[in-house]
Parts: sequence; structure tokens; C-alpha cells
Amino acid sequence: MGSHGRDTRPQRPQNRVEDSQQLQGIAQSIQYSQRVLEELAEAFNSWEETRKSDTRANPPGYRKKNYYDQQGRR
Repeated sequence: MGSHGRDTRPQRPQNRVEDSQQLQGIAQSIQYSQRVLEELAEAFNSWEETRKSDTRANPPGYRKKNYYDQQGRR
């Protein structure tokens, strides 16, 4: 039991329709998570490849750092 004597466990579906809807929701969440992981992997691989030729390359998700030459130009 949870706080104040109430049962806080998730409720089990009451019938096959609810069960089916719950499974569809889980499947959609899994598909979304898979797409996110694929995009992260693609961004990381792209950065890793760029980094081979430019050590200043920032990893995905980092704010771009500006580099200046000796005259103060970007």
C-alpha cells in the first residue's frame, strides 16, 4: 500500500480492449525511443568522423565554441 493506506500500484486493465490499448501505447513508446536512439547514434558518429579532421569539433548537444585567429577573426 502507498501513502495514507491507498493502493498506488498501476491498475490492471479490466478487459481485452484496455489491454490492447495499453500494449499499443507501449509499442509506440518503444518505437519513439528507438528513433531517438538512432538519431543520437547518427549525431555521435557524424561528430566522431568530423573530429578526425578537426579536433575543435564539439560533441552533439554542446554549444558551439567560437574560435578566433590571432587577429580576433572567427
